[in-house]
Amino acid sequence: MCDSEKMEMFNNFYDSKYTLDGIYQLMLERQFCDVQISINGNKTYAHSVILAVSSDYFKSNLTKNKTDMYEIHFDDVNEGTMKVLIEYCYTKSIKIYEDNVKNILKLAGFLQITPVVGACCRFLAKCLNTKNCFEIIKLSKLHSSHRLEQQGMDFAKEHFKEVIRSEDFVKLDLDQLAELIHCEIDVSSDVWSSVKRWLDYDSKDRMKYLCTLLSFTKLSLIPSQVFLSEIYPLCKNDPTCVGLVSDVARWQIKCGEKLNVDSQDHVTTMLAVGSWDFYSSSIVEIYDPTKKNWSKLVDLNLQKTAYSVAIVDENLLFIGGYHGAKYVNDLESYNLKTGERKTLSPMKEPREHPAVAVLGDFLYAFGGYSPQNGFLSTTERYDLKNDTWISMGSLSIARHGCGVAVLNNEIYLVGGCTEKAVSVTEAFNPISGKWRTCASMNIKRMWLGLAVSNGYIYAIGGRKINSNITKKYSSVERYDPIADEWKFVADISSERYGIGGGALGGNIYAVGGGDGSILLTTVEEYDVDKNEWNIMASLNYPREITNIISVPWKVLKNQIKM
Repeated sequence: MCDSEKMEMFNNFYDSKYTLDGIYQLMLERQFCDVQISINGNKTYAHSVILAVSSDYFKSNLTKNKTDMYEIHFDDVNEGTMKVLIEYCYTKSIKIYEDNVKNILKLAGFLQITPVVGACCRFLAKCLNTKNCFEIIKLSKLHSSHRLEQQGMDFAKEHFKEVIRSEDFVKLDLDQLAELIHCEIDVSSDVWSSVKRWLDYDSKDRMKYLCTLLSFTKLSLIPSQVFLSEIYPLCKNDPTCVGLVSDVARWQIKCGEKLNVDSQDHVTTMLAVGSWDFYSSSIVEIYDPTKKNWSKLVDLNLQKTAYSVAIVDENLLFIGGYHGAKYVNDLESYNLKTGERKTLSPMKEPREHPAVAVLGDFLYAFGGYSPQNGFLSTTERYDLKNDTWISMGSLSIARHGCGVAVLNNEIYLVGGCTEKAVSVTEAFNPISGKWRTCASMNIKRMWLGLAVSNGYIYAIGGRKINSNITKKYSSVERYDPIADEWKFVADISSERYGIGGGALGGNIYAVGGGDGSILLTTVEEYDVDKNEWNIMASLNYPREITNIISVPWKVLKNQIKM
C-alpha cells in the first residue's frame, strides 16, 4: 500500500501529560499502588516506577527485596512536606514559600530529588537579606550548593557592616569567616570588631585561630588605642602573632611614651641559625629591623651541622644533624635570655635535616635522612612538658629537604626529595592525627625556602635533580589554603637553593642559600603589596640550608638594644 521505506513519527504530548495526570489520579484513589510509605505512623500510597524516576533515593531502595507491596518507613519527617514531594513526582510542580523552603530543601536533599533542591536554592538566593544570609550560607553548605554559598558570601561582603551584627555571624566556621574578612574591606576596625566578637563567642576553642584571622586584618588602619588595649594584649605571649603586629608596633614607637607602653616589647626580629657549612653553622646572627642590618649574636660552638631549629618561648631547640662522621639523634636547647644550655631526650633515630615544627605542647620531626635507612618517612613527636618522644605514623612518601610551615593550626610539608624532587604538598592535623593532600606546587622543588605571611605560604627558589642534571630556581610560588591553589609571584634576583625563608612585618625574606658553586650572604625582602623583591643588607656569614626564626625583641633586650 505504501513504500516500505517511508516513515512518519507521531508525537502526542497532550496524551503524555494526560497519562501522568491519570497516574496521579490513580495514586489519589490508591489504585495499582505498590508502595506503602509510613510517615510517623501515618500511611500514604504511591507507584514505585513514578517515585524511582524522580528520586535516586527511592530508585535505590525500591529495587531491593521486591515484594507485592514495598514498605518504607520515615520517622521525624514532616508529613506535609513528604506528601508535597510525592505529589511533585507525579505532577512535576511544587509551590515554594518562605515558610516551607527549609523543610522542602532538607527532605528533597535527603530523597535526592535534584530539580527541587535546585529550585529551593534559587528561591533562597532571591530571599537573601542581612538577617538571614548566614543561615542561608549554612543551608547551602549542608546541601553542597556551592553556587548558593558563593552568592551568600558575596552578599555578606557587600553588606559587611550590617551582617556582622546578626546573630548567626558568630556561628560561621573558620574558613567562612576567613573568606569574608579576606575581601577588600577598608574599615579595619569593623573587621577587628567582627573577629573579636567571633573569638569571644567560644574563646576557649577559637583563640588558637587569632594569628590566622589577624593576618587578614589591616592592622595599620586600626586606631592605636584599640590596637594597644585590645589586640596587643592578646598577641604579646604568642610569638606567631607578635610577628604580624611588629610593623604597627614600630610605627607606635613614636607615641609609646604618651601611651605608656614599652615599645620594644612590640617588635619582632629574625635570627639566622645554622648552615651546611661547619664554620657558620654555630654562629647565630640577628636582624635589626630598625637599622635593617645583620650582626653576630652568639657563637654556640655546637660542633655539628645539618640540624634543624625550632623555638619554644625563649629557648632555641637544635634537633638531629651531623657530627663529624656520625649522624645524631640528639636534642639540645639554648636559652636566649640566660644563655643556659640543656641536653634533652634524644629522638628515637638519627635524622639529618628533619622537617620540624612546634604546635601546641609538642615538637614534631618529620622525615629527614640517615645513612642506615636513607630517605626517611618516619615521624616523631616530642612532649615539651614531659621531655619524651613517641613514634607516629609514616609519611605518604619519604621526605628530605622539604619546607615546613604552621598555618591555621595545621603543619604543612612542601616539596622535598625522595632521590628526586617532588612538588607534593600535605597538611597534618594534630587533633585528628591525619594527613590531607593539598594542591601540588607548579614546580618540583627540594631545599626550597618556606615562609608564612598574611594567611599564605610562600615557596622560594630551590632545585631539582633529574638524571644527574641539577636545575636551580629563582621562581616563587604562593599557596592560598582557602582556594587550595599555588600561584607564581615575582622571582627573586637569582637562582639559588638552601634558602632560609622568613617573615617579618607582613613581608617575606629570602636569606642566604647556595648557587651550586658558593654559599651566599644574599638577603632579599618581598613586598607583598607591590609584588616585588628588594635586595637588603647581607648576612655577615655565608649560609646554605639555614633556619630563619622569628623572635620577640623583648626576649633579647637584655643582651642587645635597638
